[in-house]
Formats: sequence, structure tokens, C-alpha cells
Amino acid sequence: MMTKPTPILFDCDPGHDDAIALVMAHRSPAIELLGVTTTCGNAEVEKTTANALRILEYIGAGDVPVAQGCHRPLARPLVLGTADGPSGLEGSPYLPQATIKPVDQHAVDFLADRLRAAPEPILVVATGPLSNIGLMILKHRDVLPKIKELIWMGGVFYRKSEIITPTEFNAFCDPEALKIVLDSGVPMLMVGLDVTMQVLIEAPQYAELATIDTPLGRLVNDWLLFYEKLHR
Repeated sequence: MMTKPTPILFDCDPGHDDAIALVMAHRSPAIELLGVTTTCGNAEVEKTTANALRILEYIGAGDVPVAQGCHRPLARPLVLGTADGPSGLEGSPYLPQATIKPVDQHAVDFLADRLRAAPEPILVVATGPLSNIGLMILKHRDVLPKIKELIWMGGVFYRKSEIITPTEFNAFCDPEALKIVLDSGVPMLMVGLDVTMQVLIEAPQYAELATIDTPLGRLVNDWLLFYEKLHR
């Protein structure tokens, strides 16, 4: 008997790491991707939205709705990430511009509507600054019981700070949104630098990926090599 896939809403700021996460989420039989929302962070929100659309269309997931969200943090000026280059997704020679468009609804309202419509609480995954999630909590508190859990890639507990910012970037970019989320009572799993800096792709994995001679395989390999050169 096959296990029913877990439905998720994915809030992100693609970004090479988020791009790979989108590919994996769509390809996994264990996940049902209900929608993608974008925020500023790795690049301006117009660019992260364009990147999400490009990725989804390229992998055959153009039917997954994408909603563009916050163009700045909730209470401070935008500080862009630099790790992913000016476009937020540099080093993507195989990735054409998208022909699909985002839905005509702000990400905050899109998330709330999807949660309200769900028959059961939904898992929300966030891999960027929490601007959209924080604003949704302020604007649509009635949907909080419909969030099964928020899994967030962000924060740091015990490691030293990053070089680029005084703390982990997603937390640094919008700390006010993070506080709103933490104070909301929403069940939350934080996957911070303490975890992500231990889950590294090493030479054997690069070598194995290089043998996947397909357009998508080459694209993912290019994304990883871009990151590897950056952190060398």
C-alpha cells in the first residue's frame, strides 16, 4: 500500500539551494507541492519569483501556482544576499526564461486561502526570510490552527556567525518577522546553520552527479559547482 504524499506549501527565495529543494520536492513521491510563495532575500522578490517560475516550468511543474510576496522586510530596509549572484541564480546556462506567470494574488493572502481551504492542517516549509509568514500571522490569525508545522531553514544556536552577516542570513534579513513567528505559538522546527553546515556535499557526491548526463542533471550539477567555488 502506497503512503499518501504529504501536502506542503513552500515559501522560498530561490537561490541555488532553494532551487534544488524545489526540484527535490517536485520529484519526491512523498511530497505534494500545493503551491510556492516567494520573498525577497537572496535577491529582489521580482527575481526570486522569476527564478521559481523558471525552475518549475523547466522541471514540468508549471501547473504549481506561484505567488509573489514581500518585497522588503517588515520593519527595516532590505539587505540582499550576495552568495547567489545578482540574479539570485547565477550559473544557470541551461535554464530558459519562464513563459508562465505568478498568480494574481499576494503570497500572504495566497498562503492564508490555501490553508483555509485545506481539509486538514498543512505543513509549511520556508527556506528564506520569514517576511511572508510573519505578515500572514499578523493579517490572518484565523489560519494558524491550519498550520500543521512550520519547518524553517534559518537561525543558528551554537555555531559562530556567518562571514557575510552578524548572524544567519535568513534571521538577519527580517528579525521582526522571525519574532512574530516565534511568538505566535505555531509549531516550528528550525533547521539552522548548526545542522546545514554539517550536511555537506563532498567529492564522491559531485562525481556521482557528474555522471547524470541529462539537462536537469547538468543544471543541478552547475548549481552545486557554483556554490562549491563560492565556498572554496
